[in-house]
Amino acid sequence: VVGVANKRAETIMREIYAPIDAPFIVTNVKSAELIKHASNSFLAMKISFTNALARICELTGANIDQVTHGMGLDARIGSHFLQAGVGYGGSCFDGSETTFTLNSEHVRAKSLSRLFEDIRNKTGKIKQQSVIDVLRPAMRRALSFNIATGETSVQPITALTRRPYTGPLVTIHTKLGRALRVTADHPVIVFDPTQKAFSVQPAINVRRGDRLALALGKPRLCAARPINLLPHLTNHPLRYQAWIRPRNNAFKHLPPATLRTIPRTLMKYPYEIRHTNAMPLRVYYYLKEKQTLALPRQHLQLFTVKGTPTYCPVIWPMTAETCRLIGYYLSEGWLSQDTGRQGKIRDRIGFAFHKKEREYIADVHRLLSRLGIKHDISTRAQVTKILVSSRPLAVLFRDILELGTNSNNKQLPPFALNLPKKSRRALLQGLFSGDGTVTPVNQRKNLYFEYATTSKLLAEGIVMLLQSLHIVPATQTKWMNKSTRPAYHIRINGTRQIRQLRYLFGIKRQHVIDVLLAKAQRNIAPTGYQRYKNFATVQVTNTELIPRYTSTVYSMETGNGILLGSGGLITHNCFPKDVAAFINISHQLGYDFNLLKEVERVNTDAKKLFLAKIERALWVTKGKTIALWGLAFKPNTDDMRNAPSIDIINALHDDGAAIQAYDPQAKESARAVLGRKIKYAKTMYDALRGADALVIITDWDEFKSPNWTKVQRLLHSPIIIDGRNLYRPKDMEKRGFVYHSVGRG
Repeated sequence: VVGVANKRAETIMREIYAPIDAPFIVTNVKSAELIKHASNSFLAMKISFTNALARICELTGANIDQVTHGMGLDARIGSHFLQAGVGYGGSCFDGSETTFTLNSEHVRAKSLSRLFEDIRNKTGKIKQQSVIDVLRPAMRRALSFNIATGETSVQPITALTRRPYTGPLVTIHTKLGRALRVTADHPVIVFDPTQKAFSVQPAINVRRGDRLALALGKPRLCAARPINLLPHLTNHPLRYQAWIRPRNNAFKHLPPATLRTIPRTLMKYPYEIRHTNAMPLRVYYYLKEKQTLALPRQHLQLFTVKGTPTYCPVIWPMTAETCRLIGYYLSEGWLSQDTGRQGKIRDRIGFAFHKKEREYIADVHRLLSRLGIKHDISTRAQVTKILVSSRPLAVLFRDILELGTNSNNKQLPPFALNLPKKSRRALLQGLFSGDGTVTPVNQRKNLYFEYATTSKLLAEGIVMLLQSLHIVPATQTKWMNKSTRPAYHIRINGTRQIRQLRYLFGIKRQHVIDVLLAKAQRNIAPTGYQRYKNFATVQVTNTELIPRYTSTVYSMETGNGILLGSGGLITHNCFPKDVAAFINISHQLGYDFNLLKEVERVNTDAKKLFLAKIERALWVTKGKTIALWGLAFKPNTDDMRNAPSIDIINALHDDGAAIQAYDPQAKESARAVLGRKIKYAKTMYDALRGADALVIITDWDEFKSPNWTKVQRLLHSPIIIDGRNLYRPKDMEKRGFVYHSVGRG
């Protein structure tokens, strides 16, 4: 079945498949997709129905073979895939993987686990499909990548899922410090530089030397707008504590008629407004609601104490200068609370620099002064501190922009990628001026820039910010001596990139950088990546496999099947099983496919029931040796994706059983998934030596007619648990075996 978009594509595909002697069907793309999903879902439905029927047969004393044989004689049903067994076997991300999502027009970096919890807590809407929790967030989008156009894009999030997982987990490491943690069968987007084309392959098959892609540039987003604090304070405790005043004397000239409308419950002496040129914020809200007050908001200031208060502008301008100030705060700032006189809470925003960093100290002083924000500067020992005591500014930084309060929880403002290039560069300048370093190397003939932070989210945001400017940084996670958490290092190499960012450290250090650049022996290109127009590729250095990983895993489904992950890696959606995919498609079209949801549940139950059957046959599995025939997902393949053997082996291993397994083709692919958890036998008979029972998982032809005398001699106990119903119970009884099958009462 081939889905095509036009006649030319059909002609090409017919030529490619002409040598193959098989029916050839051409449809449109959507029809081809549904044929694939629907066919496999219908097959899964037959398998799950048969497994459920097998359970009924066991409970009633019926024989599943006889029941399905009789059903199969009906031409409307047919005999194919009416065989009871251990079920059929999706793929997911580790919960720590970072995504970049949009709520309204702003982009936030969040781990998948945190994103799932945040959306669940806000909506409260969670659907459970079997053991999978599903969220379908409205109006949520994610940063993605358009493979066809080669550009970063934005796509709707159609679903978020969470499920318990026990099985193999793969971590793919690349040059420049990027890494991806996914289940072994997760689809990974790989770039072929010779063909200049992308392809998809399971994580377990990704090898050293393969190339993953990083997105460069940014999608079209709404321009960042000035922030108005007033809407954010309507339901905030500060509403009842803050005062508001104009920069000019506008409140001194309010007409008496306006003041008379103010209820005494809001303000006992309204005429004080004309005297002090200020009013309580709650009074301002009242007058605005009554439409008796007209004053441009950009001329207003907020404060919380009388006497010599600190004023904060009501409208926070979105300029390059304010972005640079935010950068300084993210690198050298903190936010704390203390209790002042009469038990009042005071919020303090601070910046700390080495006393010799006069250029940066003067810059922060100048930026705050232009905003009309009062601040104190003091120097003690080697440190110069700039302190601002302002609850409104604290609300802006902590609650509205969510910048964080200390070095461990800092993150970029949500509008960072919405900024024009000049402001993004200014934000980076504040960051690197505060916590960045310029390091000469190779006898001062070359240099690199580096930034370090203990906040993973801040590091992820800075990487995306740099890549939005087509800068490709290297990243590294380090544990420093006596540290309690890792530090995330971002390094910028290469003469071209250094020259682009020479402004990052201010005027004084820019001169030093220019001198070093002039001494550079040659225009050295950075190593570790290959640059293309709107993406770069990085080479896989190694992969790590955890054969037995037990945790919760997550998936995010997007409109085009692609999302940007940690470090801006272009990653693929989880490949859902066809059943899950069909359920998702149906939901998007407004149809609740409950039948298929039950198929999912029955399939999961089939493996649990089979494990219970093994436990009953052996009484106890701890300390027992179990021979296992068949590892692959199905006969005549080495494919281990979704193979029932994985869950069964993991469960038996956890219970303390030793497993010696044989599969005609899947030995190496199983080893990649299961590692040293089991012993891999050379022949089907080698697997039997000294085993307390034989378990059959895959119905290979060579298992159907073994040498029974040899089987009985090699087994320590003549117990067989057959998950594929390969043999007749009466025959096995005559041969002297204790035989357990599926669905035979």
